[in-house]
Amino acid sequence: MKEKIKTFAIIGLAIALVWIVAAPDFSDFGGAGLTGAGVFEVITDNSGGVEDNGYYKGDADAPVTIIEFSDFECPYCARGWTTMKEIETNYVETGQVKIEFRHLPLSFHANAEGAALASLCAGEQGMFWEYHDGLFENQNLLSSSYLDTLAEELDLDIDEFDECLDSREYIDWINSDKGMASSKGITGTPAFLVNGELIKGAQPYSTFETAIEAALAEAE
Repeated sequence: MKEKIKTFAIIGLAIALVWIVAAPDFSDFGGAGLTGAGVFEVITDNSGGVEDNGYYKGDADAPVTIIEFSDFECPYCARGWTTMKEIETNYVETGQVKIEFRHLPLSFHANAEGAALASLCAGEQGMFWEYHDGLFENQNLLSSSYLDTLAEELDLDIDEFDECLDSREYIDWINSDKGMASSKGITGTPAFLVNGELIKGAQPYSTFETAIEAALAEAE
C-alpha cells in the first residue's frame, strides 16, 4: 500500500506548489480561516474504504458524495464531525451518501498537522476512522504526546506508528488535500462539498439534509 501511496505523493507535491494562501473570515459561518498554509482497494458495501487518496465511509457508488475538509484541532470541525455522525446514521447506512474525509490543517493550530499525519499512520494499521473519532472526541487533550496515547488506547503497534509519524510519510497526501481545497475555493474549516455544492462552516443538520435531499432528487 505504501508504494501505491508514493505514486500520489508526486501528484500531491505538484498540486501543493500551486497552493494559494488566503485568509477570509469564516466566523460568520461558524468556521476557521486559513492564514497559511492510483486508486486503492475499493470496498463496495457500506463499510467504506480508501480511494483516490481519501478515506471514505459508505457505498463507493452512493448517489451523493459529501467531501469533508477538516482540521482535528478546529472546534467548529468537531461540531461538523457530530453532524456527520447523524448523517451517517440517516443516509450513509442506507447507501444514499458517501462521506469522504480530506485533511486541511490550519497553520495557526499547532497540533493539527501532526494529528493529520498521525491519523494516516493509524490508517496503515487499519484504524483511520477509530483514530479520527478519538481525536475529535478528545480534542481538548490534543497535543503531541496525546498522539501516542491514543495509538496505545487503540492497540496499535506503537513502534510502527512512531516510525511512520516521525518520518512524516504522509505529508504529500495532506498537501494534496490542501491543493484540492484550494482548487475548490476552500480556505477555511470545516467545509463540505455535497455533490459539488459548497457548504461552509459547522452548519446545522437541516442545512445538510436540504442539500442531500436536493442531490438525491437530482440523481433520480
